[in-house]
Amino acid sequence: VIEVACGTGYWTPHIARDAHRVDAFDINEETLALARAKPVDPVRVRFAVADAWALPTLAPRPDAAFAGFWWSHVARGDLPRFLQGLHAVLAPGARVVFVDNRYVAGSSTPVARADAAGDTWQVRRLADGSMHEVMKNFPDAAELETAVRPHAARSAVRLFDYYWLLDYTLAEKSR
Repeated sequence: VIEVACGTGYWTPHIARDAHRVDAFDINEETLALARAKPVDPVRVRFAVADAWALPTLAPRPDAAFAGFWWSHVARGDLPRFLQGLHAVLAPGARVVFVDNRYVAGSSTPVARADAAGDTWQVRRLADGSMHEVMKNFPDAAELETAVRPHAARSAVRLFDYYWLLDYTLAEKSR
């Protein structure tokens, strides 16, 4: 399994319970240091610095990929390029799973603005009091299905109260 943008490794121990091997990547060494402290088998789980936009080619090619709370931070116009890069490092027929937030009024940080491309932005305050604008898109089921349709042999979206889950199998040859 390739875990894209693993951050602090929250999901990694859960993935590692059933995976033969997990290669968990993040661009930020500081969060990877937290991930490496998780209780995982270091023989089966490897944490490494890698850009989600330029994932390394592994041998053998992984037959699964996971990303938690990453999709929402990818600009809508960049999703095809991100998916193409991810799919290029996976084996044909690989299983791909994404999970992310749904927008829930009163629970989610309010959307501060939408740009001309349709991407939405939130303003977040850090512990030091500084304010930062963060891209946070909230795709619906149709948008998720449309994004993976050219690549998927089959796909399914599950909507929960606060989250969505996209699960698909990569076609033997993407269209």
